[in-house]
Amino acid sequence: MTNHNTKLARRSGSLRAWAQRGVTLIELMVAMVLSIVVVAAASAVYLVSSQSFSTVDVSSQLQDSSRFATYLLRRMVQQSGYEDYSPTSTRTGRSQGPKWPAGTAVCVQSDICGFDNGVADVSDIVGGRPPASGTLPGPFYTDTVAVQFQGQSGFDASGNLTSLPDGSMIDCAGNGIPSSTVTPPERGMSVFFVAINAITNEPELNCSSLKLSDRSARPRVPLVQGVEVFQVMYEVGNRSNPNTTPDQFRWVRADQVPTLPILNTSGGRVTDAVNAWQSVVAVRFGLVLRSAPNAVSQPTTPLTFYPLGKELASAGDPATTYVAPRDTRLRRVVTFTVNLRNRQDAHYSN
Repeated sequence: MTNHNTKLARRSGSLRAWAQRGVTLIELMVAMVLSIVVVAAASAVYLVSSQSFSTVDVSSQLQDSSRFATYLLRRMVQQSGYEDYSPTSTRTGRSQGPKWPAGTAVCVQSDICGFDNGVADVSDIVGGRPPASGTLPGPFYTDTVAVQFQGQSGFDASGNLTSLPDGSMIDCAGNGIPSSTVTPPERGMSVFFVAINAITNEPELNCSSLKLSDRSARPRVPLVQGVEVFQVMYEVGNRSNPNTTPDQFRWVRADQVPTLPILNTSGGRVTDAVNAWQSVVAVRFGLVLRSAPNAVSQPTTPLTFYPLGKELASAGDPATTYVAPRDTRLRRVVTFTVNLRNRQDAHYSN
């Protein structure tokens, strides 16, 4: 009995010694390696998920900016040439009004006009000053497009036109334009171009609008941040004989519009340059928007964009084939065409 108890005591002591034994160096190293692999894998998953979330968020912001720019540019261009025929208003449009005084800027007389690779705000256009260069530091590229339109006022209880705008016709800054009661009729003006923000140093699509009370320029309003490229082309209708020849169309730059051969159907009330601008039937916009830095990984090679589409890319207009700098910004190309709803009966000839 004593011998049996002795064996049990020895076995119990041996088990306790084994249970209290530590791990070997090899076992510790294996455990540490496995832990590092697990932590690294979890960190990689977190980083990828975080990067994906950031990219999706930045992409959504670019999409929202492009949607707003598209909406505003489309609405303003569709307003160009609008004429108010409400009772007691002027009821005469640009083409029906008296001839403008000599020296009046072409853009002031036209429903829509623009400048290729140039920047001009309302004060420049009204004053007849030439545009500044549209190649901005960066480099960023910008055209300028200006649209004019009559306003629309509300009516009082007696059905008479009031002096207050009804909000249906607004400029690019959101100011309502009232009906005109003078001849030639007063018209609202909205001008779009890209300018560099002096604080953020970011390129922004800007709006310049006309103050009708004294025909001065309102302060510029930044609309969309991060617009590296703003390009505009114009589709012009061609009828060499309005009675027999169907419309033909071609896309041209702003500097090419006044040089087109003109078939003047307005009785000599406007110049050939104004008549040429009145032949514009559609406008195509091309924008390249960029995000803030560190949105994506830096590309291995520069990316090439075609803001107006490859079919309208021209060697004479470098911004129509845009090679973006190699950086960590996400970019989005926005291209769309707007048909003019208030086209005047003016065309260029063969």
